[in-house]
Amino acid sequence: MNESNVEQIIVPNYEEKPKKKKGKVVLIILLLLIAGSIGLYFGYQKLNSNPLSIYKKAINTTYELLDGYLKDNLETKFQLNPYEESFSLNTNFSVETSIEDLKKLNDYNYGFNIGIDYKNNILNLNANIKEENEQIIGLLALLKNNSLYLASDELFSKVVKIDSFNYELDQEEINELQNYKIEYEYIHTVLTKLKNILINSLDEEKFDMSNETIEIDGKEIESKKISYILDKENLERTYNYFKDQITNDEELINAISEITNLSKDEITSIFTEDLDLSDYENITINLYAKNNQIIAGNIIVEEELITRFTYEDKEFKLYMGDEYTNIDLVYKNNTLEIKYYEYDEEIYSLSFTDKKTSKEIKITTNEYGENNNIYLKLSNIKDSSNKVSSDIEFSYENKYYEDINAIKFKGAISIEKGQINSVDTNNAIDINSLTEEEQTEIMNNLLRVIEKLDLEDLANSL
Repeated sequence: MNESNVEQIIVPNYEEKPKKKKGKVVLIILLLLIAGSIGLYFGYQKLNSNPLSIYKKAINTTYELLDGYLKDNLETKFQLNPYEESFSLNTNFSVETSIEDLKKLNDYNYGFNIGIDYKNNILNLNANIKEENEQIIGLLALLKNNSLYLASDELFSKVVKIDSFNYELDQEEINELQNYKIEYEYIHTVLTKLKNILINSLDEEKFDMSNETIEIDGKEIESKKISYILDKENLERTYNYFKDQITNDEELINAISEITNLSKDEITSIFTEDLDLSDYENITINLYAKNNQIIAGNIIVEEELITRFTYEDKEFKLYMGDEYTNIDLVYKNNTLEIKYYEYDEEIYSLSFTDKKTSKEIKITTNEYGENNNIYLKLSNIKDSSNKVSSDIEFSYENKYYEDINAIKFKGAISIEKGQINSVDTNNAIDINSLTEEEQTEIMNNLLRVIEKLDLEDLANSL
């Protein structure tokens, strides 16, 4: 293509074609897409370098950024072995809601504590409701030695015991939690090895460089075009290289197994399946550079443009889709925003802001006259060897035409190692030995608590 030709990057003109199954092609495309359309925009130093060296440098840069991010977020000071260490999950919060039937919740503060000692088969549940600084009701339930103990200062002065309460902490569920724990060392191994495999798989003969004039948001820009061609022959060679390198690397297979919870044989079988290229279409990855920076790019399957991106003023934008449905992705200032459109109407959106001591997620759906907004924020995040904690804010809002219902929770949450909350069970009395007078005392105290909580309708039904 001559310099005078103008390539449309943002608003391409192409006809939609029937979508075909690409099978394992997805694996290779995603790896190249990650390196190309996400990593390369950080730029490179020498435009006069050969294309292969430019791609290698870009892939390494992408790897370093991604690996560094995962290291910062997965390698925490707080590490817990639930089999050997007792721990507790604690939260306290207030509620603010416009939902008519739930407005009474606005008047109180709430606290919950769950303590688990798997080694000694102990489970502790503690809950309380307060109005300002006055505790209205507190309740503790302790599962220990096949007995259930109940205690509440507001209801009864003694601990009540229920014998023959058969229970056992579910080892299978804890095993599942352990199996799905994502550890940085395994991800680091997978990223490092796949990065090297990807770099070594690139074929220098399939690169091309040329001068191109591209159009971005109505502006014509002179650029250097860098292309990588994945024709049928190159993809088959690349896939076979990946398959050989992965299946013969025991350390890589083990790391993938630890992350996915699949057996090594299952992983090997995935990467040894044959690749069907009978309906394969040639793929070209195009990148456009100006002043030592990648400013745009696209991926073309035959003549059809399937994705494109731009990078200007430290803002990265990625577009995928066609004239009917499309996904827009924007990243700037530690905030990632993803939007899904149908016929130019926004249907879903997700926003994620990641900072050292705070995380923020916003989710919006808009369909058939109904709008939903979900918001979650963790702030003041603190991490130590024995405890991890943060302030938390969660809200949900539903709009259906003129009707609006909303609820918000605001408070703090923590996970802490160490002795869990408990009660003295030595003088507990069996529930079957409660006298009629004691039962009446408990019921009257319960009714008083219900009335304090302004739940007279419930009290009258008892």
